[in-house]
Amino acid sequence: MSSKKITLIRHKVNVGYATLELEDDSGFISDVKIYKKYRGRGYCSKLVHKIITTATKMKLKTLTLHVSSTNGPAIKCYKNNNFKIIRKNYNKRVLFGYTMRLKLKS
Repeated sequence: MSSKKITLIRHKVNVGYATLELEDDSGFISDVKIYKKYRGRGYCSKLVHKIITTATKMKLKTLTLHVSSTNGPAIKCYKNNNFKIIRKNYNKRVLFGYTMRLKLKS
C-alpha cells in the first residue's frame, strides 16, 4: 500500500493536510487535520474536494474514512461532500465512530 500526503495551502499558508492511502482502485483517507486557527472557515470542504479531485485523476473508484462520532464538524463536512455512513463502529456497545464512503464517478 502506498500513500500520498495532500496539503491545503491558502494565501501561501499551510492550513491543513490529509493522507490518502492507496490500495488497488480504492483510497483510504486518514490523518485529516485543519489547523485550529483555520477551523470554521470552510477549509475542510476545500481539503476534501482536493482529495476527491486527486483520487478521480488517479482513477480510484471509492474513498473510505473513519471519523469519531463526537467530531460533528468533520461528519458534517464529509456528508456535505457526499460521503455516506456505511457502518457504525462500537466498542463494548458504545458508539465511538463511523466508517464513511464515497463512490467516485469514473
